Amino acid sequence: NSTVVKEAQKLGFPILYGDGSRPAVLQSAGISSPKAIMIMYTGKKRTIEAVQRLRLSFPAIPIYARAQDLKHLLDLKIAGATDAIMENAETSLQLGSKLLKGLGVMSDDVVFLSQLIRDSMELQAQEAVGLSDRDLDIMKPLQVRVSDLMEARVP
Repeated sequence: NSTVVKEAQKLGFPILYGDGSRPAVLQSAGISSPKAIMIMYTGKKRTIEAVQRLRLSFPAIPIYARAQDLKHLLDLKIAGATDAIMENAETSLQLGSKLLKGLGVMSDDVVFLSQLIRDSMELQAQEAVGLSDRDLDIMKPLQVRVSDLMEARVP
């Protein structure tokens, strides 16, 4: 939003306005060798194109991107993203973690379960590479019952 940029510049923030997915824009801003890149566009096509352009210009730089769904995540990985996170899945994991902690589950167990679910989603994504869109929609998520976890903690 150019209005936000102008207001921030008036307040003294060193903000540049331009398409950061274009390497020439980054280089004109003095960024010739970024340490990492994070792409947060909302459009699927725009995000994939940004990953492709940046990967060509910065082959060794980690690129992280926000994915809207499993197919988008796979497309981003194919385009060259180092990693991608599905926005709804991560929100659900964060909320589920708070719920488990609120129910008294130990923090270490919550961290372990969250990572287990993330790893499961990554495996599902890898297995889904050859599946059609319809097949992706019917994949069953990993389910963890809190009661099972609580019973496992009883000596």
